Amino acid sequence: MPDGLLELECTESLALFDERFREMVLELQKRGFRCSLDDFGAGFSSLNVLKELPIDVLKLDMLFLRKSRDLKRERIVLSNIIAMAQELGINTVAEGVEHAEQVDFLRAKGCNMVQGYAFARPMPEAEFNSLLDKLRGGAMPLAQA
Repeated sequence: MPDGLLELECTESLALFDERFREMVLELQKRGFRCSLDDFGAGFSSLNVLKELPIDVLKLDMLFLRKSRDLKRERIVLSNIIAMAQELGINTVAEGVEHAEQVDFLRAKGCNMVQGYAFARPMPEAEFNSLLDKLRGGAMPLAQA
């Protein structure tokens, strides 16, 4: 398998509480693995993790996209996390994306990838393969609400 195709995902708590973790990530990257930090923002988030840990991908927890009391503040926080990650050379993945307006916002802010029901709900393998056949050469449309 070519280098860079296998990504190992770790939780933020592991990164925060294991002093040897940074060296493990560097060693894994030397061996061709990509390393991602999952559920960023779900618990004990620390910007020190972004500063210290040489990760390849930052997965933004779905809690960032839950209906908040103040959409403007939510978007300011998300925008700045995505911008910081970009400046650090870290790709971003937003988890729990369910609506077209969220996709549009994240795309405009430079989020590299989204996961969620905005495009499709989980489906059986045969249905997924059929969907892939229909999409050959085209873009994935947003799911209908």
